[in-house]
Amino acid sequence: MFYPLYQIITYNRRVIAGCKACCGFDCAPDLNRFYRTVYLMLAGGFVGLIVASLLVSGTTASEIASTILAGLAIVGLIVGVVIRVGGSANATWSYAGNYVTCLVVVAGAMLPLTIWPELSDKIAWLNVSVAVLLGFSEFRRRSL
Repeated sequence: MFYPLYQIITYNRRVIAGCKACCGFDCAPDLNRFYRTVYLMLAGGFVGLIVASLLVSGTTASEIASTILAGLAIVGLIVGVVIRVGGSANATWSYAGNYVTCLVVVAGAMLPLTIWPELSDKIAWLNVSVAVLLGFSEFRRRSL
């Protein structure tokens, strides 16, 4: 029953962990486009659910957070298209996996706003600020 989940994690461990192989030895399997597509769809669905629940909550901080998350997704899509035009197919798949993992990290950091929409404004703004800083640092770490 858990074998499909195991396959998704196995074939995407490079983008989930976000690190390069050390000592010149890499035991991660090669790119499998089917499992990368499944991972992209699952992660995109999670991010979409967070954005939708942020919009439903109706607070100002939640609306700004959902706008930031949706804007990051659109920027990632545009940059991905540029990479696709100028680079290889493997680079495009790797970029898409790394970028959607960054979006999942940011969406996960904004999860408290969806669970407790009645948080005070100061705590909500702190949560949004931490999520944005975490997203930028994660994207910088993965792009180096």
